[in-house]
Amino acid sequence: MLNVLLLVRLLNTSPAAGGIFINGEWQETQLTSRPEAYQVVFDGLDQLSKARGCFSVWRAIEEIRKEKPVFPEKAFARLARARETDSPVTLFVPWGINPEWIETAEDINLNSPEAEVLGRIKAFQELLAANRIKSQVLLMPADLYATEVNNFDSSVANSYMEWLKYLADKFGYETKPWSEIRQENQTEYDRLRQKITLERIEANDELRARLSKAYLTAKKRSGYETWGQQKEAALAYVTERLCEAVIVEEKYQPIKVSCVEPGKDGPLDGEIPRLYLIPDSLRFPWLKGGIK
Repeated sequence: MLNVLLLVRLLNTSPAAGGIFINGEWQETQLTSRPEAYQVVFDGLDQLSKARGCFSVWRAIEEIRKEKPVFPEKAFARLARARETDSPVTLFVPWGINPEWIETAEDINLNSPEAEVLGRIKAFQELLAANRIKSQVLLMPADLYATEVNNFDSSVANSYMEWLKYLADKFGYETKPWSEIRQENQTEYDRLRQKITLERIEANDELRARLSKAYLTAKKRSGYETWGQQKEAALAYVTERLCEAVIVEEKYQPIKVSCVEPGKDGPLDGEIPRLYLIPDSLRFPWLKGGIK
């Protein structure tokens, strides 16, 4: 038997006021003035070991995180499920494209900012493995955001992705660009895209604010010059992100390890649980190295 207060303290993140984690699920039970009266009873030492491992991982996440997790209950549940079923949890890592990338000696020698960030993700995998939680990394280059949305040179984008795949292979990660994921789920993508309109976006305060930010980014970084094209690029970006979030959540049920700040993810990531483990100095690693 394990005292509930210990479990709550180990978790260090309250998914719901007064909630209690029992046998892999959060219960709505409210703690009384004598919470020590509550105990969680496990089926055996194996179940107890699994629970301790999951809480140990979450305590470590709380220590190394750079921002608060988003949907921590869902992230924790997916870690617990991976431990219980002995199947890997997917760590989803979207990755931008450097429109001015050229290969450098640092890239070849694995000393690039990209390699350092991927190394930190590998260290997180090792933390999970030490607590018998299997994981697999899905690295998703955002190729269509560069070419289709922002009108970047496709040859540069393709060269960068080829090098990124070479780098990801060194860490044992799967590399799958958004174009490939979208193609595999084209029917669902088409359905979602039809539902997402400018009117729907502008009717939502968070999405409307995100659209305004996307427009400013398009003015600064897209390959378009006219106001109309930049406005269309901003709308295309927000639309694409919303479709991506639904498809990735449904297909992979992942935990996202974000390489940007929370404001960049915001409402565009939908229901995907997110962890922020990368420090400020290494965020947006694709824009830090190999600049002409």
